[in-house]
Amino acid sequence: DNREPERFACASNAALERSGFPCRVARGPGGLAMYAARPITAGEVLLHERPLALTVCRGARSYRCALCLSDSRADGSPSWTLGCPHCLSMAYCSAVCAAAALAFHAGSGECEALRKAVADPDVDDGIFDQVAQAIRILSLKQAGLSPDCGPAGPLGYSAYAARLVGSAPECTDARLLIRRAVRATLAALPPRARVAEAEALHLLIRHHCNTFGLSGMAGEGGAPASL
Repeated sequence: DNREPERFACASNAALERSGFPCRVARGPGGLAMYAARPITAGEVLLHERPLALTVCRGARSYRCALCLSDSRADGSPSWTLGCPHCLSMAYCSAVCAAAALAFHAGSGECEALRKAVADPDVDDGIFDQVAQAIRILSLKQAGLSPDCGPAGPLGYSAYAARLVGSAPECTDARLLIRRAVRATLAALPPRARVAEAEALHLLIRHHCNTFGLSGMAGEGGAPASL
């Protein structure tokens, strides 16, 4: 339906206006995007929310802590020395962060899935970050965990899936990337953590509208966060 993005923008703007949030959704060069509706001052807090899934970008995984996102380069080191010895995809700034993260990472199937994804030649830079996000969300589902999302409260898989809103990408290439990410995710996950392909596709199509990037020291991609 060619009118779907416009309906989504209208509904989003109505909700934003009711809440007093100083932004609006409008069409931009790459499709729908969010723009400031008034000047926003440096340091002004607009929203407080914790992400359901926070994963580090592929290119930043050596120097950004997978739990607190601390950047080793700030201390003059090109990478952190602690990490997951199995999937080699997680680095940690301290033993405290490693201990806090590894219990879930190793026990939920996430480690096993990331190890397979890293070794899969079809999981290239175009889809790796989407795959990592999908693996995290479906691993949370498998583990039965509901992360604390701040003012939204604890949020598990069912509640997250029910609350997601969004529209399918207008670009054919973007839609194909999501389909590739779904197939790669399901191939990487252990059988106990998988869902039907149609369910995963429906989730990721909406999920991509709710994923925001956290930038690094030089403005490079740091970590996608699903809110």
